[in-house]
Amino acid sequence: MKIPYNFTPRPYQRTLFEEMEKGKKRFITVWHRRSGKDKTWMNVMVEQMLKRVGVYFYLLPTYAQGRKIVWEGIDGEGFKMIDHIPVSLRKRMDNQEMMIELVNGSIFRVVGTDKIDRVVGTNPVGCVFSEFSLQDPKAWDYISPILRENGGWAGFNFTPRGKNHAYHLLKYAQENRESWFTSVKSAKDTKAIKVKDLDEERRMVVAKYGDDAVFRQEFMVEFVGIAQGAYYQGALDNAVKEGRVTQVEYDDDYPVHTAWDIGLHDITSIWFYQVIDGKYYIIDYLEDNNKSFKEYVQVIKQKPYVYGTHHFPHDMAQREFSSNESRFKIMKRLLPNIKILKRSAVADGIEASREMLARCFIDETKCARGLDCLYEYKREWSDKNQTYKDKPVHNWASHGADAFRYMSIAVINHNIKHNPVYRKTQSRLEKSLKNNSLNRLIRNSGL
Repeated sequence: MKIPYNFTPRPYQRTLFEEMEKGKKRFITVWHRRSGKDKTWMNVMVEQMLKRVGVYFYLLPTYAQGRKIVWEGIDGEGFKMIDHIPVSLRKRMDNQEMMIELVNGSIFRVVGTDKIDRVVGTNPVGCVFSEFSLQDPKAWDYISPILRENGGWAGFNFTPRGKNHAYHLLKYAQENRESWFTSVKSAKDTKAIKVKDLDEERRMVVAKYGDDAVFRQEFMVEFVGIAQGAYYQGALDNAVKEGRVTQVEYDDDYPVHTAWDIGLHDITSIWFYQVIDGKYYIIDYLEDNNKSFKEYVQVIKQKPYVYGTHHFPHDMAQREFSSNESRFKIMKRLLPNIKILKRSAVADGIEASREMLARCFIDETKCARGLDCLYEYKREWSDKNQTYKDKPVHNWASHGADAFRYMSIAVINHNIKHNPVYRKTQSRLEKSLKNNSLNRLIRNSGL
């Protein structure tokens, strides 16, 4: 039996097999849409499963995408993606778990990085992160030390989605070519799509979006423009250009305030910031899950900060089933200077966050995870209407973005109450921007 099975790699695809044979362990393929990224990586993985017995993960942004793209995916000729694993090499197959065990003992598993906890405790020796630009980068943080210990390999394939975590990983890989293989191929490079079809794709994109940025991302693999539906990418790009995403030092002459998004059985996110001479310095970010209030308080008290006010969302008033006490009362026993923010519309908070991003300084190291969340915070897409909904996607990026939203609201409320200049701004907004969402936030602040 010939492996790859029912697949003849094109020249640019063949280099991936060749580099794997040379002993490389880390790979990035930034290939254009319809270039056969997943088909190539699937066949690379099958070949490696026959050479080394172990567990192999094919990772997609969500569990549902993994089933749709890999487990149930069919190419233009009607050939199923998983059929690149010949039936004669399969010992057993579990459709529910999206798992295939080979006769030699290797295990192939499709995983969604939104459900990465499902594979805790496993020991993969080969992983493909497909559409990595849309994935939670924390999944790689989890798997990387496992592969480093067992000598395993990892491949990342994606098309550009702005200068997010995937872009930064590519830049890192290009600077470390002794251990990383990178391949960046546009449709002009591969010639896999006819020129007339490319021209048609570009015209359709321009007609739909008004410019060709999406075409240049998808087919020319250029890191340009802002990912469709992103709330903050433009504001973050401006902050980077203006030098406001940098190293920000803690000033012990001023208190550190915090803003929390609470998730006792989910992710809790905390931003740490200082207000100095009317400027906002965001110095730290914390994110964790499945911890008690007491554990989170212990962690923040271990930091070298003198604290001011701790801001919490309105749902802190909810009662806990176990104690029948409000979360606020529980936390108040653990932490002084707590303030619950009034409930406000998400759209108002997003406007407040844009206002904050236009003027704050953010520590690029301590807030790296939080910046990833802000960069990937996006509107939800409607397949039915083929447009974006007026609400954000709830995914891995939501928690950090929600906490940033609460921080921004807290800052605006404080300014309205204590800053005469800002009260004049409020009055001016009320007169000229009656329907503006930021103005609604000011009017509803109760101050």
